[in-house]
Amino acid sequence: TTMAYVQLLAGFGIALAVALIWSAVAMLWNRRTSHEDPKTQINTSLTETSQSTDQVWLRDFLRTYLRYVLAATMLGYGLAKAGFINTQFGSASGPNEYQLARTYGESSPMGLLWTFMAASPAYTFFAGMGEVIGGVLLVFRRTMTLGAIVTFGVMTNVMMLNFCYDVPVKQYSFHLMIMALIIAMPDLSRLMNVLLFNRATEPTNLLEPPYVGPRSKWVHRILKAVVVISMFVIPIYQHAKTELTHEHVEQAESEHLLMNRGFRWINEMPFNR
Repeated sequence: TTMAYVQLLAGFGIALAVALIWSAVAMLWNRRTSHEDPKTQINTSLTETSQSTDQVWLRDFLRTYLRYVLAATMLGYGLAKAGFINTQFGSASGPNEYQLARTYGESSPMGLLWTFMAASPAYTFFAGMGEVIGGVLLVFRRTMTLGAIVTFGVMTNVMMLNFCYDVPVKQYSFHLMIMALIIAMPDLSRLMNVLLFNRATEPTNLLEPPYVGPRSKWVHRILKAVVVISMFVIPIYQHAKTELTHEHVEQAESEHLLMNRGFRWINEMPFNR
C-alpha cells in the first residue's frame, strides 16, 4: 500500500541520518585523538578519514547477520517451492481445486502467477532449488560470495514477478535482493578483475578480527554449528515429520471412508475432473 512505501521512505531517512551522525562523530573523535597524541597524527584527507572511521568488526557482524537471515529465508522459500516441507503454489500434483474451478477472466494477476507456477511441479522444483542452493552457499564464508551472486540472480527474477504480477511482497523481495548485493559488494573489485578486466586478483581474509585466534576460530565454528542446527536442521526435520504424519492420517481416513461406502481407492487425479 501507499502507507507501506511511506514507512519505507521514512525508515530509510532515519537510517541515513543515523549513519551520517555516526560517521561525523567518529571522524571528530579520531581527529581529536590524533591531535592529542603527536605520535598518531595523520593526514585528515577524505580517504584516510574514511579508513579511520571504518568499523571492521561491525561491518563483518552486519555481513554475517545478513548472510544468515538471507540463508534462512532462501531455504524456507526454496524448500516450500521444491515441495520438501509444503507446497507454496497449489497441491502436490498441480493446481488445487479452487484454481482449477476459476475461469481465466476471474483470475487476478497474482492468481494467474500462482496457477501457472503450480501447473508445472518440475519448474517449481527447479526454481525452489535455485533458492536452496543460494541459501546453502551463504552459510559458509568460503562460498558466501558465490551464494550472494546466485541469490541476487534468483531474487531479481522473484522481485520482478512480484512487481509485474502484483504480488504483495514487493518490498520484502526487494530487500532480499539488496541483502544479497550488500553481501557481495566487498568482493566486487575482485570479481570485476576476474570477469571484466582480465587481471589477477588476491585472496581475501575470510575471518576478520576478532575471529583470527585459534580459540576464536573454534568458538566461531561451534556457534556456526549451533546456528545451522537450530535455524535449519531442526525446523526442517520437525516440519517434514509433521507433514508426513498429517499425510498418513488423511490417507488413512480417506481410505477408511471410501471402503465403508463400498468404493475402492483409485490413485488418479485428472485436472479435468
